[in-house]
Amino acid sequence: MNEKKVKSAILRYKSRKYPIISFIYDDNSEKAITVKADLETAKKLLLKIKREIALGEFDINNYLSLVGTTSKGLTLNDFYNRYLDYRERLVRIDQISEATYQHDRFALDLLLGRLDKYTTLRGLSKDDMINFLVLLKDAPNKNGKPYKPGAINSYLKHIKAAFNWAVKEKLIQESPFTDVGMLPNPNDGVYRFISEDDIEKIRAYLKNKPEWQLDIFNLCLWTGARRDEVFNITKQSLYVDTIKGEKVPFAKLLGKGKKFRNMPLCVEACELLDRRVKYLTDPVRQFELKDRSKSPTQQCGVIDSRLKQGYLFWEITDSHSITKAFARTRKALGLDYFNVHSLRHSFATYCLKDNIRITTVKEFLGHTDIKTTMIYAKTDDELKAEDIKKHKPR
Repeated sequence: MNEKKVKSAILRYKSRKYPIISFIYDDNSEKAITVKADLETAKKLLLKIKREIALGEFDINNYLSLVGTTSKGLTLNDFYNRYLDYRERLVRIDQISEATYQHDRFALDLLLGRLDKYTTLRGLSKDDMINFLVLLKDAPNKNGKPYKPGAINSYLKHIKAAFNWAVKEKLIQESPFTDVGMLPNPNDGVYRFISEDDIEKIRAYLKNKPEWQLDIFNLCLWTGARRDEVFNITKQSLYVDTIKGEKVPFAKLLGKGKKFRNMPLCVEACELLDRRVKYLTDPVRQFELKDRSKSPTQQCGVIDSRLKQGYLFWEITDSHSITKAFARTRKALGLDYFNVHSLRHSFATYCLKDNIRITTVKEFLGHTDIKTTMIYAKTDDELKAEDIKKHKPR
């Protein structure tokens, strides 16, 4: 027995709470579904349906979720809410960070902003996903500039993770992103570091700025710590361990995925952190360090709270202050490249240049895979290529 085919679709909306789309089969029988949305959305949906009918790609099962029939027909909008609700619960039990959750939300917002949110998950195809990437690549970001391949790939990772979860929950059989690869990124595998000359220029410039800026610059450069790891370092994070009869100072850093790593400290880092610890019990120095011109009344409470909890960089109330301060420094000095994360790259590069074993550098940085650390070895080859030019054969 031949399956009936839909030959046309009609939108009906007069005197109705919700619009209705009627499907007319080739034997002139009809089937209708209610579109639980506004009229404009229903009209857009009708155009999509007519296009699919014309191309012979229409499947009514992809639209049955509009009347809430089965979980297999979950709409993209419902999936969005369901997945973010799940991720929010993971934040509450410290399985993922708030920052990860916000990245999830932003990435899915980009997806829903460029696809019909009432399309079912089953109705999405690889072509839809490729079209989404094309639209995103051509769209301006909040600064009016095109999205960079690296940024798009970052969003794509979060979206792929969401659809993989949908497969695991049996909402769909296969992710439409399965065969969709990342965009080619010219910066993949390239980690730029700060030259020794630029390091000294930055230090000289920061000497005339609030003290925390130079301290954080040096601490990141000496330990390879990330921005938030330094922002969240406390007095309680510091300890001394005895290794083969020798006392070795460490800082316990809270990194990505809320994983801790123990970072041994050089002499210079110890001196810096000891000074910072003393500030916690020095009200005179605290008064001098507070910048009241940039600390509204409501932030004073945050500063006092951070002081009581033993945060060593208590005078800044959010980690974005670090990013903004270093961005101003880069512009003031006219540097092509410098941000807080480049200090981590520089630490790794100079460790390898000083002949520190790459397995040790891996542990310093808290990498789970040595392949990630190996990228810095390639950067070190660039240094060697430059240094060989200085060599005078004898």
